[in-house]
Amino acid sequence: MKNLYLILFLFAFLANHNLLSQDFNSVSGYIVKVTGDTINGSIKRRSDLNEQVSFRASGSQQYTDLTPNELRSYYFDGGYFYETMTIPSLGKRFALRLFNGEISLFQIEEKLFVIKNGGEELLELLHEEDKKQDFKLIEDKRYVRTLLFLTSDCPSVKGKIENVSYNASNISKVLAAYQTCIAPNSQKSDKDISKTKLFFGVRAGAAINRLTYFVDSKNNLYYDHRFDSKIGFLIGPFLNMVLTDKLSVQTEIILATKASYLSDVLFVYSGQPWYDETNVAVSYIELPISFKYTLPTQNIKPYILAGGSFGFKVADSSTRIYHEIEREVEISQDMLGLQFGVGLSKNLDSGRKIDFGYRFCPTLINRSYFDYKARWITQQIGVSYSFSTNN
Repeated sequence: MKNLYLILFLFAFLANHNLLSQDFNSVSGYIVKVTGDTINGSIKRRSDLNEQVSFRASGSQQYTDLTPNELRSYYFDGGYFYETMTIPSLGKRFALRLFNGEISLFQIEEKLFVIKNGGEELLELLHEEDKKQDFKLIEDKRYVRTLLFLTSDCPSVKGKIENVSYNASNISKVLAAYQTCIAPNSQKSDKDISKTKLFFGVRAGAAINRLTYFVDSKNNLYYDHRFDSKIGFLIGPFLNMVLTDKLSVQTEIILATKASYLSDVLFVYSGQPWYDETNVAVSYIELPISFKYTLPTQNIKPYILAGGSFGFKVADSSTRIYHEIEREVEISQDMLGLQFGVGLSKNLDSGRKIDFGYRFCPTLINRSYFDYKARWITQQIGVSYSFSTNN
């Protein structure tokens, strides 16, 4: 328990030292002024990003609200690119680019999409739902006719466009199909690029391990006896696949050493104590997979993760002296467990980052007739370094 308090204290210290001064509602980005100058800094995430953006230049402490009259465009981490446009029905607005190609797609409001054809010409994709006509509900699909006209040089996408619904995902998909038709090696959607970003890395650290038996019978020899904790180590590569700016999936291959110790009198027979001195020391190859949720803050990014793990034993140097007789320590070959964790991540640049994390990992072992007899209680603290393959 003291070790757990020490780990929690270290994380509390890091959080107070590094996080309290951060704006948790900001992300890294840049702006392009009407003069063409590009300025790096941070941008506040807010609900009215189509009308104004709050920007703080690198090295500054003050945020400034900027309008479409002052900027050509802006961008922030996660693949979010906004461009200034003059919309006939609304005036100047920042438009979120959803797809970048021969026909680019932008979103102004939740139900208003604009396309840019041939680089400059702007067209609104008009759409009205559930109009009453002759006592029937009819959906106005003028946007379909517009898309069919603009993509007439690629007949293979006609069927997809005729059935496309009025939402960002489906319209982006048909425009991507059109782009593939006319230029197979061209750029894809801004959002698609961010969602498929991969990080390769390595994780290493130390672990506090304790073997515990959980049984429902007082006749079991280990009912009233607890193993002592011992320190182990872990190291291995991992792959992190970014799904959104907050959510990712991480798979790992970890070599982990686990150890625990018991020295106690199991019982007294005919006035003579029967001692058990067991020293468990095993190594596993573990295959964890977990979901990772990261807050998209400016510098230090807190995260939580949860998942499962399967492993198999690759080395065993356990020993046991039971009533002055050397006995075999029976540790099963496989293991199955859960893992929960918290941590802090820092971007070194756009393609590299370093993480500090804590994980709690209860793992079941010694399966016999589908009944688990023991488990490892493991607390890990470690550091990882990773780099992106498509930054």
